[in-house]
Amino acid sequence: MESQIWLEGKDVCAVFAGKETSMSEECRQQRQIASNLGVSVVTNIPPKEYTVVIDAVFGVGLSRTIEGHYKDVIEEMNQIHAEKVAIDIPSGISSFDGQVLGTAFHADLTVSFACEKLGTVLFAGSDYAGEVIPVEIGIGTKLFEENPEVCYTLEKSDLSKFLPDRKKNSHKGSYGKILMITGSKGMSGAAYLSARAAYISGGGLVQIYTEESNRTILQQLLPEAIVSTYTEYEEEKLQSLLKWADVICIGCGLGKSRTAGQILSYLMKYAEVPCVRCRRFESFGGSYGTSSKRKKAICTDTTYERNGRTFGVYHPGTWEKQICCVKRIYRQLWCCLCTEGCTYACGRKRPADVSEYCWKQCDGKGRFRRCACRSDHRASGAAYESV
Repeated sequence: MESQIWLEGKDVCAVFAGKETSMSEECRQQRQIASNLGVSVVTNIPPKEYTVVIDAVFGVGLSRTIEGHYKDVIEEMNQIHAEKVAIDIPSGISSFDGQVLGTAFHADLTVSFACEKLGTVLFAGSDYAGEVIPVEIGIGTKLFEENPEVCYTLEKSDLSKFLPDRKKNSHKGSYGKILMITGSKGMSGAAYLSARAAYISGGGLVQIYTEESNRTILQQLLPEAIVSTYTEYEEEKLQSLLKWADVICIGCGLGKSRTAGQILSYLMKYAEVPCVRCRRFESFGGSYGTSSKRKKAICTDTTYERNGRTFGVYHPGTWEKQICCVKRIYRQLWCCLCTEGCTYACGRKRPADVSEYCWKQCDGKGRFRRCACRSDHRASGAAYESV
């Protein structure tokens, strides 16, 4: 790499951070080529000004904690005032889960071979990677398609593909009725933002069921939405709302009141449509599972820990143990799990009682596709987690 840059007329200094005794024959040949071209190859970073710092110390196979000389080199690279570029993945970031292995290179740009790595999508690797650009190097991505360990992600440009085409003779009732059980006293913002997101996502009719004090501000901020309110638990009214809805979202700003807990309990027992459950339901101090008769998907938007506490299968510990927790929830409830930290979990094989809508979102195979080849049919190592 340094030889190519030198041949383009740039002033290059190559730092060999490894041990001479462990140098591979290929690496030895490349160092000799660089030396023959006149490229300066040193073992310590010379104290001078640099325009660009390129990190190629460690690759995707790193699994140990960085320490000693390697740690000193990476931290010295971070202190240099220059544009910083990482090759494939910033050194010190685990390609498996994004963890910082002792220390890590802070890149402004990461040039990733063929596909973006999961470690630069997940926290904390995403904070170290900067902008990530996958580049073609001749690796075919078809081999990823049947591998359940490969993850997939969506980019912003993909999202519109999942919205159905609007027919000319249709109306708002043709595109679904969404019930938003959101907001609490003093929490109208959560109700407003989630309802607005429902409209932006293509929903036709949106009804907000919220605490009475939020009515006026919601009618002013979102006059197109239907606003229904409560001051105390009303089972008959809640029953009629559940019958009205095609899909239900509950949780955004709902609070921890006794009424909120009663609403949640009734919903999870009797709702027969897809239900999006958001945020900290473990705060109610109970486990809110679903009726065995329920035949629709449940989606949750929260952390692994909160998901586990909500469904009574929380397992504290490492990222791997948290993934096991998510798998247990999925097998128990046949549900889709959206979690904070850029991860999404869903069944790899389609069970009979996962909703058609959720399965279509998974492209019928339980995963999304995206990679460097810039086609509609691409796979990439990113944020979609198959379980």
